[in-house]
Amino acid sequence: MKKSSYSQLNLLQKKLSSIGEKGWFDIFFTSKYRYIELKIPHYDYLRGKVFIEDIIDLYEEEEDEVLNISINHLIDILYTDFLSKIKKGVTNDDKNEVNYGVIANYLVSKQQKYFSLPVSQKRIMKRVNTNLFTFQTVEEEIPLKDDEEEQHVYLTLKIKDAALLRGEVFLHDLSPFLADHSIQIEDVIIILYMDFIEKIKENGNNLAVMKAIVNRLN
Repeated sequence: MKKSSYSQLNLLQKKLSSIGEKGWFDIFFTSKYRYIELKIPHYDYLRGKVFIEDIIDLYEEEEDEVLNISINHLIDILYTDFLSKIKKGVTNDDKNEVNYGVIANYLVSKQQKYFSLPVSQKRIMKRVNTNLFTFQTVEEEIPLKDDEEEQHVYLTLKIKDAALLRGEVFLHDLSPFLADHSIQIEDVIIILYMDFIEKIKENGNNLAVMKAIVNRLN
């Protein structure tokens, strides 16, 4: 089995390594929780907080529980819904099958969009032979400055052991379609959150979505 790490905790490999030390029931049927860290751009974090505050303002009089809602709850709902679609064999193309190629392309493209460092282009002179040179354009990543690095928020997310393991198993199944790209559960969760925030920025609040979140909390 590939010994890739599919999360910060590398839970799948630890579970497999512990087989023989515990029974299968103890390994795969636990109610433990884990904690993972997410790095989110500061603005998108604040935009999520504003969205949560909008929900509270709209529903606080009729829903007491909604007052406890946080970005962590929102992220948990997004990830739970994603896992639910995977379990049912339904992906974002709404077909009754899991198209790993489609999901892999989606995750890789979003990873490049949300996580890639900015690049600069420069022309360099390359020797072709003793008397001939040619110019070639190359790209170099631009490291983040300290003040740019500080424009991120580090969010600790409490996640069910079973939910984390299910996500890692999914990424292991997906790995043949990812080529040389490495994606962890933390990346998937951030992508789901960032895509959600992008839709809010593009289209504004959606009352049906807001109400669905409230119902999920209840």
